[in-house]
This record gives sequence, C-alpha cells and structure tokens, in this order.
Amino acid sequence: MPKKPIIRVVLSPEEKRILDIICTKLGQTESETLRYAFMSYAKEMGAIEEHMRSFQKHEKEHNKENE
Repeated sequence: MPKKPIIRVVLSPEEKRILDIICTKLGQTESETLRYAFMSYAKEMGAIEEHMRSFQKHEKEHNKENE
C-alpha cells in the first residue's frame, strides 16, 4: 500500500483552540477532523467532481491507447 503524504499545517493559537473544541466534541483526532473539513470544503467547491471528470477522461484515453 502506498504511503500517504504527510502535510504540515500551521494554525494560529485561536485556530488551534477551535480545532481542539471540534475534536473533543466529535471524539476525533486532529488529523481526522482536518481531513473531514478538507473533503467537505472540496465537495462544496466542486473539486471532487472535477477530479472525477479528469480521472475518467484519463482512463478513457488510456484505454484507447491500449486497444
């Protein structure tokens, strides 16, 4: 299984306190909470759908090359 990339996030003290509150309320780690927030934001922006369209286009091109 490929290793997941590690991303460093720098938060202000206020942002860290808010993150701590959210983590406590949800019973999640900081990483879980930030991943969920990131994916929610990506979905809201349409980035997930854009990624899927790009992936499907790449798959079609790859399949045509291998015919």
